[in-house]
Amino acid sequence: MHADCARFDLVHPIVSGNKYYKLRYYIAEAQATGKSTLVTMGGYYSNHLLALAFSAQQAGLASIGWVRGEQPKTLSPTLNDCISLGMELQFFSRSTFDELHADHAFINQSNHLFIPQGGFGRLGMMGAATMLDDLDASRYDILVAAAGTGTMAAGLISRLHPYQQLEIISVLKGSNTLEEDILSLLPEEEQKHKKYQIHYRFHEGGYARHTAALLKTMNEFYQETEIPTDFVYTGKMIKAFLTLASEEASWRGKQILLLHSGGLQGNRSLKLGELMY
Repeated sequence: MHADCARFDLVHPIVSGNKYYKLRYYIAEAQATGKSTLVTMGGYYSNHLLALAFSAQQAGLASIGWVRGEQPKTLSPTLNDCISLGMELQFFSRSTFDELHADHAFINQSNHLFIPQGGFGRLGMMGAATMLDDLDASRYDILVAAAGTGTMAAGLISRLHPYQQLEIISVLKGSNTLEEDILSLLPEEEQKHKKYQIHYRFHEGGYARHTAALLKTMNEFYQETEIPTDFVYTGKMIKAFLTLASEEASWRGKQILLLHSGGLQGNRSLKLGELMY
């Protein structure tokens, strides 16, 4: 079954894929309201942290990254890149990090703008919606995209035509609130007449987890298409697409678009030689 692939991983060498879009309105909000510092959250190999560090520097803003986990003896390449871009890193135990994620209201500095993990929020969703402005997606019947926080998925849903279906591939294990989170970003009028389905069985062990089968699929996909994917998001999306395409008879004859949402730098956490690119 043939499908086209929208290469958002090529949008920018550092602010890769959907991060470029999800951050654009947060940056604009900070500039419009006179904020000088952006504060956000992420893990050791967070695409979001790196994208924000670069975007803040380019906009002339300071940045602070709250990192999930104690400070390691050796920082990941991602965190070193964040530091080189001027981001101040603050490390928290996983339990404390999760508490901060649930309640960050104590940030009372008037010059700080907090951006939730992954860019989750109405501004992030509105930015993600503009991804479809850069291509003619109206000719496709089915769109396929990976989802973590659901921010991009919400943006895509807001722009769907009534005849289109969005297939959302959850990369988190046990992400029981994903649909609730997605819908929380969408006014009721942006939900009407929108068709989407969330698939929860393609997480490959959970967020930032992978299996040998997943890496095999990613390598085979690269051999066939020369399109690199990452094991956190887009590799799982491709594996899910190949499985669903073989299962869904209704997909036959449909125009399908795979949304490559970027994030390739996360592959730096893999062992040398696990991927052929």
